[in-house]
Amino acid sequence: ERLSELIGWTRYDTGVVPQEELEALRIREILEDRVPQLQALYPTESAALIECAPDLRLLAPRRVFLILMENLLINAFRHGTRGEPVRIVVNEVRLCISNGGNISEKVLARLGEPFNTTDSGGQSKGQGLGLAWVFSISRSLGWNFSIRQDGERVVAEIQFLRDEAISI
Repeated sequence: ERLSELIGWTRYDTGVVPQEELEALRIREILEDRVPQLQALYPTESAALIECAPDLRLLAPRRVFLILMENLLINAFRHGTRGEPVRIVVNEVRLCISNGGNISEKVLARLGEPFNTTDSGGQSKGQGLGLAWVFSISRSLGWNFSIRQDGERVVAEIQFLRDEAISI
């Protein structure tokens, strides 16, 4: 599966998104389906709090959006403070996923680079490819991706182009 993601990465990293792959994704339905599945894979005793209008849709390639969202959620569940909620907020202009915890300046400085891990004394929890994938694909789609420390929470945010999100 990771190899398939990497091949897909190179395809979208050209900055060209085939128009036939764009569809109006029902974001709330996707979140309600995928979040419990990911929580089961990465149990942390952390609740997932979802704020998203039931009728919100985003014009994007389904496979790419799922990979972006899942990578951000996996990071939130893996690296968050145990028992602290993972907050998922989606509206017409952005997707924010936040968790309790801290992110080092070293990791922030290398955001978007492959193999940039949260290695803490040899205890890395990943390969450092997920956020590089999110950064690269967001850029290809014209979206802005950022991570910041906000008090005691780490916030990952993707800002969409204004005309891609639709509330019906």
